[in-house]
Amino acid sequence: MVALATPFIYLHFHSTDSKHPFCICSSGIPGGIFAGDIMPGQQEKEKFLKSVRMMFRLPLLLSALTLYSAFGWVAFEMQPQHPDYGGKCYLKNYRKALSFQESWKPSDECMEIRCSGPTTMPDGKAAFSLEYVGCGAVSAMSPCYVTSENPRLSYPECCPQIVCP
Repeated sequence: MVALATPFIYLHFHSTDSKHPFCICSSGIPGGIFAGDIMPGQQEKEKFLKSVRMMFRLPLLLSALTLYSAFGWVAFEMQPQHPDYGGKCYLKNYRKALSFQESWKPSDECMEIRCSGPTTMPDGKAAFSLEYVGCGAVSAMSPCYVTSENPRLSYPECCPQIVCP
């Protein structure tokens, strides 16, 4: 094993085969870990450098997603497929079927439900995955105030807003 260190990147080269060393690389940033084969040659070197660049982009993407989700709540649910709605997500509480990747907002609630795709239950049966997203807690200091949820609007416009006169 060979380890190289830069201020932000640690490259650990492991090899069981001298023709195809394997690299596990980390940046010290959460989510900044990747692994890949390292082979000699210009094309392979370019692939490796592209992987290193991607390693730095992934933490930025994860940070952006974390900030986005910090403004509300997110829940996930796995449901077995309904026999009458094969190939679709069925929301039994709402008696509604959604196509994969389709989003829907219940008319009386300030949230959105998305059919995120087919999956498999732990027992091996066909299922689908649902994502629920809703408003987060909001507070304001005087003279500002927080508006109420307005379920008649689409999500996230229906969420409470901070208003400062």
